[in-house]
Amino acid sequence: MQLQESLTRIQESTGIEDPDATRRLITATLETLGELLPKAERIRIGAPLSRELRNAFSSDRSQDMFVLEEFYKR
Repeated sequence: MQLQESLTRIQESTGIEDPDATRRLITATLETLGELLPKAERIRIGAPLSRELRNAFSSDRSQDMFVLEEFYKR
């Protein structure tokens, strides 16, 4: 999926009109999720993403699992 297509879909579903804010939202979410998942899962799930989003999602900063409340804080 191309980056612009991802941005457009997220903007439409959230009502966020600012493309930069949308990009930050997507990147922060993917980085946080990437911290939770094993490398093999990040690779599998990230495969259809654009290179930029895949890089945010696939950064190898795995940590111990944390609870949902911690996800929301991050």
